[in-house]
Amino acid sequence: MQPGQSVEVALDLYPGQIFAGKVHSIWRANGVGQYLPSDEIPKFGPSPANAPQGQYAVKILLDDSDQSKFPIGAQGSAAIYTSGEHGAWAALRKISIRAHSWFNWLYPINF
Repeated sequence: MQPGQSVEVALDLYPGQIFAGKVHSIWRANGVGQYLPSDEIPKFGPSPANAPQGQYAVKILLDDSDQSKFPIGAQGSAAIYTSGEHGAWAALRKISIRAHSWFNWLYPINF
């Protein structure tokens, strides 16, 4: 991954819509140390073996001129095309992210 690569984002707020953008920057960081306020004491133990490692944070700038449509904390999926938007893998990823976006109409079914 590197800055300038093209990105497609499917936000859960907007089922059936895909937003284009570019990778702005990449940081070596993760959200493991962040907790939401609650009345529970955090439990510290080993992470499950199948849990993703999450070592990088990526800042994505969307091409849409109305940035107010994208609130902080919005959930969704992103596809970063590291080898361009051409080829078999890119085509499969385009199908996958569009399917994810359209399946948001079926909320609350968890996919």
